[in-house]
Amino acid sequence: MFKKNVGGKDRKFRLYFGIALVILATIADFMGIIPRIFGFVVTIAGIALFASGLFGFCSLYLIFGKNTACPISKDKNDKIH
Repeated sequence: MFKKNVGGKDRKFRLYFGIALVILATIADFMGIIPRIFGFVVTIAGIALFASGLFGFCSLYLIFGKNTACPISKDKNDKIH
């Protein structure tokens, strides 16, 4: 599959922020505070953030060559901080 390119803090942020976006957009849409299309777009963005945090892979990071995941060392004596 895909190599993970999203690190620990980044993953937690994506998971929590994605859930928050979906909940807030759903509530705001249900109450009629925001237009339905805007609620739909925000919900899709929240789901995308949640999925990238869950799987540890971000396609935009791949396009721009960014990697926040900590590489795993093959040598047990070599610790990466």
